[in-house]
Amino acid sequence: MKKPSEDLGVFLSIGNRDHKAKVIFFKNNEDFKNYSIDIIEEFKKEFAVYPEWIKIDFITKKISIEFQNLRKNLIETRRNYINYGFSLDEEFELAFLPEEINANAFIRPKKGERSTFYLSRNNINGYLEKHRTTQKRYDRKDFNDKIVTQFFTKGFILDNNKEYELKSNGYEKGLRVVEDLHDEIDRMIYSATCFLKNEIQSNGKYIYMDIFHTLIRR
Repeated sequence: MKKPSEDLGVFLSIGNRDHKAKVIFFKNNEDFKNYSIDIIEEFKKEFAVYPEWIKIDFITKKISIEFQNLRKNLIETRRNYINYGFSLDEEFELAFLPEEINANAFIRPKKGERSTFYLSRNNINGYLEKHRTTQKRYDRKDFNDKIVTQFFTKGFILDNNKEYELKSNGYEKGLRVVEDLHDEIDRMIYSATCFLKNEIQSNGKYIYMDIFHTLIRR
């Protein structure tokens, strides 16, 4: 794992197929090095299992931007294709990775106007309430005249004790860097085939609901 040359902060995301990922921000590499193991152990105590997936995102670039411009950029980007994160405060308590923004529908279409989008206060605050310890909340009027931070990251994921580098730019952001595409496709076909085979009951029926829930968790 090659860390960026600048020490701008690190996000640690840990989870498994039964629990939504916990995302923790460290202000520098030293804090990440000193406390990340403690966070993983806390996860083990809470859920009685170690996380299956550990994702690390190093901040590679920060841009100061007016909140109104950030909001405009978010709304005008194709839905679910945000490839950067943002923080509404200097402490990064209100900081979100692009995966959090996309997966939790921070950008939503207005009711009755499917082609018009907005930054959803309810979805952001609902996510904060359920998955963050901060007491801070988002309200548009608090940020209209503020300068906030847009940031970009370089990610790595540890899955089944194997480390994968993740792509950093464009619509491919977050996808694993694959050295041998043909081998990767063969592996995926084999894995999917085994999964479907195991979902067949003795009477020949598929367990469709379990398949659906598994796909949702992924």
